[in-house]
Amino acid sequence: MFHKEGYKIILITTIAIGIAFIFIDKFVVDEILNRSISILILVLYLFILQQFRNSKRKVNTNPEAILSPIDGKLKSIESGKETKLTKRSNCVISIEPGNFSQDSIIYSKKNSSLEQGEEIGFIKFDARVTIIVPGNSKLEVKINDRVKAGEHIIATI
Repeated sequence: MFHKEGYKIILITTIAIGIAFIFIDKFVVDEILNRSISILILVLYLFILQQFRNSKRKVNTNPEAILSPIDGKLKSIESGKETKLTKRSNCVISIEPGNFSQDSIIYSKKNSSLEQGEEIGFIKFDARVTIIVPGNSKLEVKINDRVKAGEHIIATI
């Protein structure tokens, strides 16, 4: 239901909101202001919960497909780019789920192998994700396409 990175933040936020509701109830006597502040806090809480959701999806496995790792919009595609990792011609694709550029936590280790649909990490508050695919791959997307994790094919090998 939620990513493991979110449990501590969700717990602290839940306690803080509980305390805030007690103070609002005790010190804000104007009923309209009391309800307005409470609704605003509740909306903020729902936003925080949404950031840590871990929705399970049915992944369309295909051994020749590179699937989108996140939900988002394709921001750039650079073909024929040589990367430090591979030292050969590749296509570098950037997907951004939102307008923020933060950090992510990667679960997989260097040189490890992953199966399609396997969770590879956690994106903190809408970070940009960059995918490097072999230069001879057939791209199935274009800039500004909206993709969903595990459902949309980025390229075929």
